[in-house]
Amino acid sequence: MGKREYENGSLKAEWINKDYMKRGDYIKYYRNGNIEMRCKYLDEVNRDGLMHKYFENGRLKELWSYDKGKRKFVKKYFENGNLKTEWLYDEYGNDISKVYYDKNGSRK
Repeated sequence: MGKREYENGSLKAEWINKDYMKRGDYIKYYRNGNIEMRCKYLDEVNRDGLMHKYFENGRLKELWSYDKGKRKFVKKYFENGNLKTEWLYDEYGNDISKVYYDKNGSRK
């Protein structure tokens, strides 16, 4: 298992380590101990499944979906929990659509 620590010794990130590269579950932490990001790596670069990114207070910030390294969709949120952006991708990872919302949840 690989890990990184902040200067004060608190955990910064941890992952499954195979041949000195990230594989499998990866978790990154804020200095306060809350999770900043959680995802699964197929290899050092490519992700698979859902990647969750969080605000420092623990609320969901971004949700990314991958299929063997190719993006499927991305949803980003305001700190109040409302949807900020929603992007869809084709099977090759190319943009299909991008929708933007204001802080009140209305489509721009």
